[in-house]
Amino acid sequence: MKRCVNCGEELPKNASYCGVCGTPVVNSQKTDDRALSTRRSLPWWGGVLIAIGVIAVIIVVWTQLQPRTVYVPTPMQPAPSEPAPAQTQTIRATMYAGAYMQVPSNPAKYGARLAAGQIVTGTMRLTGAYISNDWSYAVSLKVFDPKAGLAYTWSGTFGEGGAYREFSFTAPYDGEYTLQVQHWSYGARDLLIEIQPTGWSQL
Repeated sequence: MKRCVNCGEELPKNASYCGVCGTPVVNSQKTDDRALSTRRSLPWWGGVLIAIGVIAVIIVVWTQLQPRTVYVPTPMQPAPSEPAPAQTQTIRATMYAGAYMQVPSNPAKYGARLAAGQIVTGTMRLTGAYISNDWSYAVSLKVFDPKAGLAYTWSGTFGEGGAYREFSFTAPYDGEYTLQVQHWSYGARDLLIEIQPTGWSQL
């Protein structure tokens, strides 16, 4: 039994409107057909979008479930240490007049004990006030060993401005070695020796 949705009047089975208030009668079967027709008219690409969305959700869930590799940075390894540079000993002395006026401070002597094969390197400088009688002055650096006597010599004649001399020798055996510097001049000279290895002491 159908009734009017507006006034509640009982309606005949096939009535299309209410005979009392004139309200059209809504046919539920037609409404269902229209809804079904609307659902069937969904465009084809709508289904494609839905499928893509479902696939995307599946991929995200699958990714989250995969075991993850945790990156742990490798600790920095210290660079290999380089051998410490050889120490340089500085020898300073004032050398007074040389061969023309003999004084105890000329020559200057220094000694050290060296191991066989040890290399001795260094530089020698000799500077000071220029004397008018010294047109030039001679300098010699000698290395003595206890067995062979005078073994190594570096010498030269220098004028105003001082001397600079490099020297190097290898100790032939274990023993005491003597380094001697002498100059020939009327005036005093300042001696500066830089030598490796260290351990030389004044004799």
